Amino acid sequence: MLKDHPTVEDFEGFLRSAPGPGVAARNARVLRHLLASCSSCRHQLNAMGWSERRLERLFRFPVDREGQGIMEAAAPYDYSRAFAVTEEALSAFCAEGRPAERSPDELLAELTPLPQEEQARWVMTYVRFANPRLVQKLVARARASTRALRGFGR
Repeated sequence: MLKDHPTVEDFEGFLRSAPGPGVAARNARVLRHLLASCSSCRHQLNAMGWSERRLERLFRFPVDREGQGIMEAAAPYDYSRAFAVTEEALSAFCAEGRPAERSPDELLAELTPLPQEEQARWVMTYVRFANPRLVQKLVARARASTRALRGFGR
């Protein structure tokens, strides 16, 4: 279950693309909740006047079918190319043969209790998280999450 739900101000800033300090973290938090179909956040957006149909348009771009003026939602984005490129880069990264100081499970255990923003900061700050097997594990989790999201609501 997601925690640290975005505030009304977070949603307003996200929807207006408002600049300011912490924009990337705010936008990431809002997107995480929306993509996970967080019922609390959807309820909050509905209370702000957003219908379910309008929420769907945040993530699906309209497509004009054969110039008929009929706008339909585009198919969900296919992440397979992005994953293929990531896995290729990951293979090259792993091929260097750098020995791991700690196991991926130990590193994940260290990150898991932290809020997501703090996890991101630690990963970007501390070199011990530049661990090929940790990256492989995180890519596998991301792939599983996108598969789960594609199957959600169908």
